[in-house]
Amino acid sequence: MKTNKYREDELKKLKEALEALGLSSNAIGLYLRCYRDGRVSVSDVAKSCGMDRSSAYLAVDQLVEAGVMETD
Repeated sequence: MKTNKYREDELKKLKEALEALGLSSNAIGLYLRCYRDGRVSVSDVAKSCGMDRSSAYLAVDQLVEAGVMETD
């Protein structure tokens, strides 16, 4: 059985903080996936979140604009 690295209450608080910033559900889902998985490509995180790449890029732009994510 795989141990969950992050506690559920920690992820819930993080999600609530992102919601308070007014981020979209796609942006929140993408951020939480990156938080759990670490550095990944946009296409990989889009695939794991079940969204198309263009939606993922829009979510990344939203996160960068909010100041909670940086890109290379």
